[in-house]
Amino acid sequence: SSTVVVDERPDLPKRSIDRTDKYFVGVTGGQYLSGYDSGVGFSDGGLGVTLGYRPVETVGLELGYTYFDQTFEGDTERQTSTLQPSVNLYAFPWKRVNPYVQLGGTMTRRAYDDSWDGGEATVMGSAYGPHAGLGLEIALGENLALDAKGTYIGYMNVDGSDPNAPAALQGTVGLDL
Repeated sequence: SSTVVVDERPDLPKRSIDRTDKYFVGVTGGQYLSGYDSGVGFSDGGLGVTLGYRPVETVGLELGYTYFDQTFEGDTERQTSTLQPSVNLYAFPWKRVNPYVQLGGTMTRRAYDDSWDGGEATVMGSAYGPHAGLGLEIALGENLALDAKGTYIGYMNVDGSDPNAPAALQGTVGLDL
């Protein structure tokens, strides 16, 4: 007598792409938007690098470093560096266009000697706190993707003695290899 095995698993979605168990290195460009407790805001451009790993198709681990500068010249008034370990949760990892949610922490190094009409601020040191963001990954192949994300950072150690706003927004666009 023979035994017939019936596969009762539901059909899995068709995979356009499979990023499971993949490492990547990315280059990014973007903007860092924040301000001072006086109400004056600023926006600085930046460049960065990202390292990541997808242990399973729905979860990604990421470490990003971005350097933002007011002018990228010798007389710049603001320099901001962010280091961000994150976990990404992907909505449709089997599709080429894949939205995701990002959660993690941010360590920010700030060197500001900023002045404007009616005010000035000097800040040297670090700020840290959690971040959350929304992103969109567009897979161009198994090992190549465009990535765009917006991140909200809530600083836990920015208080009344610090002239900075206790939060920032960061937007980046990158290419992951």
